Amino acid sequence: MRATAEVARKFGGMIPIGFAWALGTASIAWASLPANQQISTGSAAAVLKVTVPESGWHLRIERIFELNDQVWILGQLQRPSGPAAQLVQTVQATLPTGLPAKSLHVFIAGKTWSWPNPEPYEFVATLATVINRAGAARVLYSAKSD
Repeated sequence: MRATAEVARKFGGMIPIGFAWALGTASIAWASLPANQQISTGSAAAVLKVTVPESGWHLRIERIFELNDQVWILGQLQRPSGPAAQLVQTVQATLPTGLPAKSLHVFIAGKTWSWPNPEPYEFVATLATVINRAGAARVLYSAKSD
């Protein structure tokens, strides 16, 4: 991760996600210093990406909390029933703009495969336990029900 931070500094604190992936670090596109898992509060939208085992998967940002020194991002993976091409790929969801520039902790629910993901996220069985852990933390974003 130290190498990524050094590369990011050479690019003014920002590096494109493809380059971050090549260095094996976090997958938040155009986030400020991705190796430190910081998100940019600038006008460019950050994108959260997750590697999945096949096509058909979708990633949705369900909720974002602000705790003392962290921003918690809660994402839900879903795969509709039916056939899908078995090809490892990446799904993504755009984060809302204007989030505080704090340390980032990403929780992802819905993972059904056993191999480890390259992303430095915490994969959880359900988001309900994370929501309970957040307690009375300030809600910065909550997805609308479809």
